[in-house]
Amino acid sequence: NVISIEQFFKDKSSIILNERQLTLFLNGVKQTRKEIDEIYKIYNEKNEFIGTGIIEKKLLKRDIVIAKILWQCIIKLLKG
Repeated sequence: NVISIEQFFKDKSSIILNERQLTLFLNGVKQTRKEIDEIYKIYNEKNEFIGTGIIEKKLLKRDIVIAKILWQCIIKLLKG
């Protein structure tokens, strides 16, 4: 069975980023956060899964980013 990255990290907390924060995140800019150091699922304001981020020393950095179109193609291929 194949599981999505979102499902793999189902027990991790989520962070929702607004448009500006998301742009910075996707461009690799670290952002100050109040959450504890941990891996987080990252979503946009439409609640679409973007990928994962890591907070270290109160700074959120990009970890895994899922390109929606690529992900849809992978799912289609896996389903045959």
